[in-house]
Amino acid sequence: MEKIYLTINEAVEYLQGLGLPVKKSTLYKQTMDRTIKFYRFGGQKIVIKIDDLKDWIESRFEAFTEDQYEMAKTVAESARNKERRS
Repeated sequence: MEKIYLTINEAVEYLQGLGLPVKKSTLYKQTMDRTIKFYRFGGQKIVIKIDDLKDWIESRFEAFTEDQYEMAKTVAESARNKERRS
């Protein structure tokens, strides 16, 4: 059974597992800025629903213009090729 809520650490692991290099501090900033929906558990602990995390990921990609998307794709391909050569 897949979890519904993730802690910040679990959310970072989840995103990194998808190939998105996100730091814990980035997720905390996104919750502070209210750009990602979150919930408080026990007053202090922050948890994020997986569906809200997926929505946030989609919104990040939608923010790219076509040129930015193509440039990011080119940079990613270049990094992969460089990795293969080493």
